[in-house]
Amino acid sequence: MNRNLIRLFALLLAVVFMVGVLLPVFAAVVGDTYDDVSLVDKQTAKNELLFFEDNSYNFKDITKYWARDEILELSYMGIMNGYGDKTIQPDRTISREEFVAMLVRAIGLDTDEEFTENYRDVTDKHWSHKYITAAKQNDLLSIFGGYYFYPYKEITREEMAVITAKAVQNADVTGEKLSFKDVPQYYKHKESIDKVTELGIITGLPDGSFNPKGNATRAQAAAVIGRVLRTRETWNEAQDTYLTSFAAGYEKSVLTALSGNDLDLSGPLALSSGKEAGLNAKRSEAFNIQYSNGLISRKHMENENFEVVSKSRYLAEIEATYELVLEDGDFRYLIKKKIYLKNVGDSWVVYNSIPEFSDDSTSGKKINLTWHYIWGSAPDMSGVKKVDGLNVVSPTWFTLANEKGDMENRGSLSYSNWAHRNGYKVWVLVDNKFNSALTSKFLSDENARAKFIDSLISNAKKYEIDGINIDFENMYTRDKDAFTGFMRELSQKTKANGLTLSVDVSVIVSNSNWSESFDRAALARVVDYVALMAYDQHWEGSPVSGSVAQLSWVEQCLKRVLQEVPKEKLLLGVPFYTRLWKEEYVNGSSKPVVTSQAISMETAERIIAENGASKTWDAISGQYYATYKKGNATYKIWLEDEKSIKLRAELVNKYKLGGIASWKYGLEKSTVWNTIAKTIIN
Repeated sequence: MNRNLIRLFALLLAVVFMVGVLLPVFAAVVGDTYDDVSLVDKQTAKNELLFFEDNSYNFKDITKYWARDEILELSYMGIMNGYGDKTIQPDRTISREEFVAMLVRAIGLDTDEEFTENYRDVTDKHWSHKYITAAKQNDLLSIFGGYYFYPYKEITREEMAVITAKAVQNADVTGEKLSFKDVPQYYKHKESIDKVTELGIITGLPDGSFNPKGNATRAQAAAVIGRVLRTRETWNEAQDTYLTSFAAGYEKSVLTALSGNDLDLSGPLALSSGKEAGLNAKRSEAFNIQYSNGLISRKHMENENFEVVSKSRYLAEIEATYELVLEDGDFRYLIKKKIYLKNVGDSWVVYNSIPEFSDDSTSGKKINLTWHYIWGSAPDMSGVKKVDGLNVVSPTWFTLANEKGDMENRGSLSYSNWAHRNGYKVWVLVDNKFNSALTSKFLSDENARAKFIDSLISNAKKYEIDGINIDFENMYTRDKDAFTGFMRELSQKTKANGLTLSVDVSVIVSNSNWSESFDRAALARVVDYVALMAYDQHWEGSPVSGSVAQLSWVEQCLKRVLQEVPKEKLLLGVPFYTRLWKEEYVNGSSKPVVTSQAISMETAERIIAENGASKTWDAISGQYYATYKKGNATYKIWLEDEKSIKLRAELVNKYKLGGIASWKYGLEKSTVWNTIAKTIIN
């Protein structure tokens, strides 16, 4: 089928889908509609939807590369290809013809196999002639105005800037012009350089230069083209409607084909490209085998909801949710997936889709969460190895900035990508600065709450997170009901967006706003999980030395909270830190002055070894205890280690809790993870 026929077929299908799908897409009801439907598991998806994992994009030389995501996206689109040895060679320089060909394919310009002479050194024998012609006809190559193009010559940063500036001339500019020490006001191509730097398409170098004559690499070209594809232009709701209808129509075409009505999957193939087209080709092969063996199950979608998550002139991301109905027996499964669209000139295609499966890291398993304290820029996690047994990470990204509902945001998509590649869910921690007055004013302001909740949901989509963990502490007791109301409002939005909602609560003690500001029973009714912070029994300012979390104390606190919170929703919070206590008589005092500092597990072990202290087992605390003297001071440590953590993890089994949560990531011994994984029974 030639390209024009494919386009015609795609347009006809789009018209049919616009009529047949438009109303049900927007009539769909989200929220509680899917409560009784289980998320599809991977095996069912393989059997019924012919979903196959594709490992052909696992390029071995970009595992930890700075432009990995951009390179993979272009590969998924079929714009950037790897080599036979499973490499992509990101640092190899790129020629003029290679860059132009990539850009033309990326932005969907029409090409013609018929040769047109534009430059004397680009003949009909050149593989790239049709791309160079398309770029020339669309006024992208004004920088090459002579008789010769020099197609094999390495393209420079300046040439990339001029070409891409032409491609994004109608983009909405939201950034600021940058000045470079090697690009003066009178520079010939300054206007183009200003354009692409304002849009963030090409950035300067660390030394403050632009290096216009510097050669570009394949990775740099991928990053530039990826940013071109994401530039925004004026958009309207009608176009949103078209995109959601197109995505719904595509899904319907797949289900129709897999019901036996399109053996060659010609419908889905006409509406897809790149990685998705590869999946459909594999589906076609497998489906014909199924069909010949009589293994056909008719299927359709119901209660569908398709929403535009992000969009630009060239790309769109659609979030799809619907019930997959297998008509033989009326089995129902929840389908949740992201559908990635690309503009190919006069139509759109699906180039990738990422479904969510129930056999993920948390489904059917106890939660093993660790809070990751991040205050500032996100750390580079690319070299951090996967932790067996860990299935949720909770980075401290979002903070209530003020009573107006503004947010401090430290989110990182690269962190989420790292987490998901390692099989972890990301439940972002949200704190209130432990500021009672600020929180009280915020909770009493309906507009502020709505603003903050909207920010949480939009950033959840932006950073592709899976859940939200609310850690509001030190609130006024009088704000107990207001806090529960806020959590109820938030839960409505998290459920509608498929996010897991959890809340952190303290142990139950009397006469403490840190404890009495929580209505634990009411909170448990609106959230998915409640994390009990069962530590700081002896806190930083404690007047006496003692364990951070004595085992008998932890169990007693746990029992009390279980009277208010269902066991399957409760996560037991454990400390990965301990305290080094110092008791010293100062200026003839009758009682020692007690001070402490929080230290990691390994630091505690090192301090004990350096001071020749011996460890003794404290059965009540469920910990090793050590003491030593230095000068006039006595030092005491109740150790956290594999044994103490194992005893607390056993409480998860004993009381059949939802899981365990640890504060904080980085303070533990590496061997602790294996202890938790082996102890907790799923």
